[in-house]
This record gives sequence, C-alpha cells and structure tokens, in this order.
Amino acid sequence: MGLAIAAVMLPILIGVLACIPALPVPIGDPNKSRIDPALTGVWFDVYREHLWVIQPYDGRTYLVTVYDFYPDDCVAPPFAGPVDPGLAKDGDRSDSPDDAMDTAATAVKDGAAGGSDELIEVIIDPNPDRPEWYEGGLDGEAALNWYKDFVVAVRQDCDATIDSSEVYKSWLTRLGKRSFMTMELTGVFTKQATFSPGAWFVLRLTGMGDEAIHAELVDVDFEGFKAANELFVALIKANKPIEKLREDYEAVISEHSDAPELTHSDDPRLLIRIPRHDLEYFAESIELKLLIED
Repeated sequence: MGLAIAAVMLPILIGVLACIPALPVPIGDPNKSRIDPALTGVWFDVYREHLWVIQPYDGRTYLVTVYDFYPDDCVAPPFAGPVDPGLAKDGDRSDSPDDAMDTAATAVKDGAAGGSDELIEVIIDPNPDRPEWYEGGLDGEAALNWYKDFVVAVRQDCDATIDSSEVYKSWLTRLGKRSFMTMELTGVFTKQATFSPGAWFVLRLTGMGDEAIHAELVDVDFEGFKAANELFVALIKANKPIEKLREDYEAVISEHSDAPELTHSDDPRLLIRIPRHDLEYFAESIELKLLIED
C-alpha cells in the first residue's frame, strides 16, 4: 500500500485480516445485492487455519464470522517407524517423533521463534503437505485431502483453541466477469460516533465445485487504482466526502476483473466446506470459547 494512503487508513485496519490490503470505500450496494445460498455454511481456510462461518442475515447480506483456530494441548501420536520430522539440524537427526517433540517443546518453553508451529507439525504425524498455490489457481481436491488428514490428526491428538474472532457484514457484487464479496468489519466506531470501519476487504471468489472456494483479496496497490488512490488522499486532506469514489474503484475492478494483478497473489485463501460429521468438533470449540469469555 502506498505510504500516503497507508497513513490515512492505518489506524482503522484491525482484526484477523488486519495486514491485508483494503479499499477505502465499499464495493457494491448491499441494498441491491442478493445472497447466494451456496456460500452459506461453515468453511475452513487451509492456509490460515481460520474458521469462516457464513450465515445469511437477510435476503441481501451475510454475517461472516472469522475465527482464529489452532490445535492446542496436543499429545504425540504413537511412533510407527523411523521418520525425519524436519526439525533436526544437519548432523543431528532425530530418531523418533518423541525426540523431535522434545526439541520443539523446549523451543516453545524458551520462547524460540517458530516453536509452536514446529510442535504442531511434529504432533500431526504424518504432517500432510498443504496444497500448493500456482499461477492459475489452486487444487481444490488436494486442499480437501489436506483438510481431511489435518482434521483426523487434530481430532485424535489435540484440543482446539479459538483465539479470536471478528464479525463482518458482507455482500456480493458482480463486476465484469467475476463475483466479489465486500467485507465490512462490525463493532468499530469513530470519535464522531459513526460506525463505519473506514476500510473494506474485497474478495474475488472462484467456486471450485460445491466444497471449495478460492478467495483472493483485491489489492489496493493494483496499478489501475493509482488515480483513485491519489484522489482519495486529496479528498481526505481537503476534508471532502469520498462516497462517490466507489464508482471509480468499481470501474477499475470491472475492467480488470480477471486480471491476476488485481489481487494480492501472495495471500490466497482456500476455503473448504466443513463436512457435517466434523461440525460437532468445531462447534464444541467455539462453545467452549464463549463459556470462557462469559
């Protein structure tokens, strides 16, 4: 994000998606939108290990709750044979997951960077490779297989921790050849007692069958937004309204709806619909979080 626009928007970017490029205006009109029932459900982001609960609010908009989920209090699985857990340094290979787990646990205790991630990777054995992102898309079938391996291991050996959550008012807009979802963070307010978050996350959605969605975040640094971004900064400095800028950003998105450069390619999201037989596990994790907070 350019320095000028970042300086204006920095105070308002908070939450699970805080580090993601956001737009200074919402895209589309929620009052004219229509929900797509196919999006309704509970989804798991295989790249962030986030839980997405997408529920219709009315016939036009959704409430999208994003939970930060991670395995916790894991127990090492039984040792089934020689493996290289990937933690041992050259000349110091571990002979079993137990040795590697001790190494990772020590790293966690000592506060070493990556200790928690390493501990989880050792515990979930075998640790399935995440599906690779490649130019042109993601492999939905590989992602679903990764999810199945991950959840089987976590359910067997770990508790689940829900660390934080944000709720977004969301709606769909068709621009150019593609569908986009605008996400407006709720529960924020300004010193003027308004409830606008001041920044909106916009996702380009690509369905991958009935069980997977490739969600790419529109990048405010896209070259096509240069004129709109400069105008936004000028209007803010002049203390003038920016609402009409929505048309400028929408025109750019419509023209470049299929362009790979429109989205932040280094930060893909691949959502897998959580099968019905796994819902109880995740629901109990959320229920426990709510009880602790109360």
